[in-house]
Amino acid sequence: MKPDLIDMELEAALARPMSADQRGWLDRRVATIIAQPRTTRRVFRLTRSTVLAIGLSLALAASFGVWAGQRATEAPYGMQSAASYEAERSAAMADTPLPPGATWQAWLSEPADASAGYGVFAGQSEVEYSAACLWFAHWLDEHEHGTTAGRSAALDGVLQMRTWQTFSDPQVNRSIDYFEGLLRAAERGDTAPIRAEVATNCTN
Repeated sequence: MKPDLIDMELEAALARPMSADQRGWLDRRVATIIAQPRTTRRVFRLTRSTVLAIGLSLALAASFGVWAGQRATEAPYGMQSAASYEAERSAAMADTPLPPGATWQAWLSEPADASAGYGVFAGQSEVEYSAACLWFAHWLDEHEHGTTAGRSAALDGVLQMRTWQTFSDPQVNRSIDYFEGLLRAAERGDTAPIRAEVATNCTN
């Protein structure tokens, strides 16, 4: 399925509860995204369709199903208004460090749907996932082309993700073990898992 069709499917779900078939489709899509490596590019960001897949249950978990660590019938930390979601997202962008020279994607600052409810930590998770893409790409670049000091600084940047709620709180993300595997790969200098991750879930 093309990314624009993924966007349409996910955005359409915002207007109504998700059926069992739709939940199954989302689960299969996310599993496919994680499992299939693609060709890497030099600069990476989290794709919007991937963020929608990751954040959909965070934003609407009170209405339907679960992925990325959400319970089937409720957001683990409750719901919040669009304004609170925007404030949470803005605060996360201010607090979450980026690699040297990196910038946030413009759509992270777009207004939220004022008529919708959002799970607490939905905005923060979007920001932290996007930052993770940037740090992984920066680590790859420094690992291949950087100085010893640059490689060390890039590794420190990647490993700081262990302190971010998205990658440390199992209530927010039940794929923590998967991301911990990526961090351990960086620690041992193994580029293959991280290259596959950024090729699959990030784009320039």
